[in-house]
Amino acid sequence: MEDLLVALRIGGVGSLVVGAWLLLMLRMSPRFFLRHFPEEVRAVVPPLSPQERRTALLVGSPFLFALVAFPAWAAVEVNGAHAGDASVLTLVLAAFAAWTMLNLFDWLIVDELILGVASRVRPRWLILAGAEDVPLRIDHAYHAVGFAKGTLGGAVLSLLIGAAIAAFA
Repeated sequence: MEDLLVALRIGGVGSLVVGAWLLLMLRMSPRFFLRHFPEEVRAVVPPLSPQERRTALLVGSPFLFALVAFPAWAAVEVNGAHAGDASVLTLVLAAFAAWTMLNLFDWLIVDELILGVASRVRPRWLILAGAEDVPLRIDHAYHAVGFAKGTLGGAVLSLLIGAAIAAFA
């Protein structure tokens, strides 16, 4: 139980960091997330330019790093609590618990709550040039499927993290 609490605490901190970074990126340029906008919006705005793609990759890199770092941190902390002798399964579960916190936060708080409200309120910074008259809608099924895919990806990542820490710690 102690291991789970450590992993959930780290996952909670990670959720706040990753969520804040995502919202900062969205505020900087909602075009970074063009592929996540509804089809109706994508149909009336130009695709990302090569410069926008490079910038999105550069600005998104800390986000991608955090998706690995927080689950790894949880597994390392749990391994340390076991004096470096935690089982691979324990490490995998610690990493997966932290990952799941990140994934749930992204789905329920960022996607459903914040973007759901924003799609109704329609703040100027969220409306893409050329799509001012296109209604924003949240595709709940799309985000639920994204959560499921994230869960599977997180399971694979957690296996890799747990195995690596067990092998090298």
